Amino acid sequence: MKAQLRHHIVQSLGYIPERLDDVLNAFHSRVLSRQESLLEIGEVCRHVHFVVEGCLQVYVWNTDGQEASRDFVLSQQWCSSLASFRDQRPAMEGIRAIEPSLVLIIAHSDFLTLVEQLPVFAERYQHILEQAYLLSTKRVNALLSLNASQRIEWLHNNQPELARNLSSRLLAGYLGMTKETYSRLRTKIDSCVDVAPVLR
Repeated sequence: MKAQLRHHIVQSLGYIPERLDDVLNAFHSRVLSRQESLLEIGEVCRHVHFVVEGCLQVYVWNTDGQEASRDFVLSQQWCSSLASFRDQRPAMEGIRAIEPSLVLIIAHSDFLTLVEQLPVFAERYQHILEQAYLLSTKRVNALLSLNASQRIEWLHNNQPELARNLSSRLLAGYLGMTKETYSRLRTKIDSCVDVAPVLR
């Protein structure tokens, strides 16, 4: 299991960092059942998770009191409530498994120790923050500037792995529309030969 994390770190860095075993030893595994929670809204986030298998959902409550998906995290990706984890304050979002999943978890105290002692781990942490910010910005821009059909096209062009692996209900919530609207527009888009360019 930790071999996958080792491979991920080495592949992302392009080399084998010193004290890699110390990094790997700071993680422990957790098996999650479908709909099992890793973090409830209002709790303090005390872990960072590396997804080995499965899929995690990051969700919030919108102004209408309805649950809305903010992100989905697939295998070989990192997941946490970064603001809550960094500041140790109550989280504005929750995290749950939407299918049976396997994750590697590192605690807040161990994480900070590695960041302080290993520059390469601090570099990796900064990369995680940057990637999370870029993805969030792209999605917000898409939701604000594109119509419903274009949002579906944007998803399939920019996050095809989500389009392939998630249900219509989850994808619709992620894109800010009803399941019925998503299914109708998806069918229409699939039937078109020529698709207008959208934001990338």
